[in-house]
Amino acid sequence: MNAIAQPAWARDGAAAFLARYAALPASLPGDPAMRAAAAEAFRRRGLPGARDEAWHYTSLRPLAETRFAAPVAVAAMLPGRLPAVDAPRLIFVNGRFDRAASTLPAQAAVRVGAPAYGALARPEAEAMVALNTMLAEDG
Repeated sequence: MNAIAQPAWARDGAAAFLARYAALPASLPGDPAMRAAAAEAFRRRGLPGARDEAWHYTSLRPLAETRFAAPVAVAAMLPGRLPAVDAPRLIFVNGRFDRAASTLPAQAAVRVGAPAYGALARPEAEAMVALNTMLAEDG
């Protein structure tokens, strides 16, 4: 746990992320034990602040005060708005691959993804890695 008391916005922001995690565990891919350990690490550390050397000059207040919503389904809105191109097209919406809106190559196998979930993460060492590990929905 941080030795220095966190400001209210940091406590509230961390609580909001933990509440989001509590509502999602059954729908999240990957190892649930790894996510639970990451959530516990984040619960202990909270959001990094000015006293954390790596975040010394970066305020996370805007992140803490942001309320996230489920992504909007955009597949139906895209076809008429994109130029016609006779080529494969990979569409990402808010950082997520949208298979329904994409046009995949007919002959080649395309794999959209990342290394095995959590293979590189060290949530016990960094608060933001813990946050990302507990809430990652893909990759």
